[in-house]
Amino acid sequence: MERETKVIVTPVGKKEVVLKAYIIGREKRALTNVFLSGDLSFSVEGKNVQGLKGNLIEKAENLALETVVVSIDGKADKVLDTILDMHADDYAFIVASVNAITTDQSFLEKKVV
Repeated sequence: MERETKVIVTPVGKKEVVLKAYIIGREKRALTNVFLSGDLSFSVEGKNVQGLKGNLIEKAENLALETVVVSIDGKADKVLDTILDMHADDYAFIVASVNAITTDQSFLEKKVV
């Protein structure tokens, strides 16, 4: 099944980036599992998080970018490397766009019958 996509243009380099418009459940699980694979623990009473390492965040972000970004200027290979080598503003713009897709909360706005 061909998935719907959307196109964004980076602010500095004017690169055309094609993104998947949404992620599927399997992809959402994979992103969640990056954090669960570490020694992450939460304390609601103490309001603290332990075991959150920088490399987990990096791994999750890399997976999100590789999952959502289809192509950059028509090229589908080495997408992650291409993004990491971009101007910091373009990189941040793509990350924010991908995060908006991977953390979609619109289902909360719909009433469950």
